[in-house]
Amino acid sequence: MTSTTMLHAAALEGNVEEVLGILGGGDVSVSAPDGKGRTALFLAAKSGHLSLARALLDAGACPRGDDANEWMWRPLHHAADKGFVEVAALLLERGAGLEAATRSGGWTPLHLAARENRPEMVGFLLARGARLEAQAVLDWTPLHFAARNGSAEAARVLLLGGADVAAHTGAGGDMPLHLAVRNGHLEMVELLLRYKASPQVVASTAKKLTPLHFSTLVRKLSHSDLKKKNLKILIIRT
Repeated sequence: MTSTTMLHAAALEGNVEEVLGILGGGDVSVSAPDGKGRTALFLAAKSGHLSLARALLDAGACPRGDDANEWMWRPLHHAADKGFVEVAALLLERGAGLEAATRSGGWTPLHLAARENRPEMVGFLLARGARLEAQAVLDWTPLHFAARNGSAEAARVLLLGGADVAAHTGAGGDMPLHLAVRNGHLEMVELLLRYKASPQVVASTAKKLTPLHFSTLVRKLSHSDLKKKNLKILIIRT
């Protein structure tokens, strides 16, 4: 096993003493990537190893992730994706970019926290100044991601912060409600309707479908799912 491989194995385990010992030997850089282009700090952030992340930053690791892999996921993206608020706070304190976007998809840390239903992380990032309406590829906002995945707790935090329920995506013209209905997320649909999302707004697609149209399609496709069958009833009553 090479020193570089040992470094990343120790980082995954959160073994601060071993990581510092390997770095102290002088044979491997703190920024050395593994086979997937991830540094020790990336692995620490992804695994929630706060003490190790601090030790790596003290040893010279780049908090911004300038040594990011080909997909441009930075340490803060990993922390946000997994919901490790303390690690995210440390990275921001040391200079990580709050609005850094991934190369694939253009996702900010807030997009990822919303997608993975990390309400505490969403609230933390918003409190630090993250943009509610940050747009990824095709103009998807964090609320679009939450709606598609049924991440109701994260969506609630976004909506309390003033997220736009009427925001349209760039390609299909979908609002968050279109995405929630299409994917059968009843709790999300109820939440968006409470925040005045309109079931009558047409998406700018060739077929000109409203959320109510989508609810009928979902019902036809998934007869076994009672929640999906109830979507049309819920929207009609609204």
